[in-house]
Amino acid sequence: MKKVMLVTAFLLGMTMFANEVAYVDAMLVFQSVNEFKTAYEELTSYFNSEQKKIDTQKTQIENELKQLNDQAEVMDSKKRETKTKELQGKYDLLVKDFQAAQGELNRKQQELMEKFQQKLTVAVNAVASKENYDVVLLKDAIIYANMGFDITSMVIKEMNKNAPEAPKKPEAPKKSGSKQKTK
Repeated sequence: MKKVMLVTAFLLGMTMFANEVAYVDAMLVFQSVNEFKTAYEELTSYFNSEQKKIDTQKTQIENELKQLNDQAEVMDSKKRETKTKELQGKYDLLVKDFQAAQGELNRKQQELMEKFQQKLTVAVNAVASKENYDVVLLKDAIIYANMGFDITSMVIKEMNKNAPEAPKKPEAPKKSGSKQKTK
């Protein structure tokens, strides 16, 4: 809490000496810039597919465990013990797969955020230089500010200007609609 207060006091002190102050909403920029919107959708898709695989494996293990429990009374103890160890091994592997997928997701999110942070800094610098701003703050660090100080839309335009366009989704083939009737 002391750090937040200290940073806020420092920023307020800086703004008193600055002629032009602005702020940018980094989250809105992230959600609006084509490059990052597409990358985030791909990341979400990757995680969802991994989650489906893990859920399928989990269901399979649960079904095998239920089957083992149903047949436990008629199985000999050695076979039951072997099957139990096999299921435990599958479960352990499932946990490792989940942890690996989670680690990969975290790594990809970190890479994406680092790339975003770099490009955001370049875009903010370009807008601030062009518009003669002395200080640009993140919206999250501000308790209140007049909307007139918001340069988020300019930063989004700057980032989209330099970013490759998002791939367009192919249109569904058009059905050949009307057949002419012959008499």
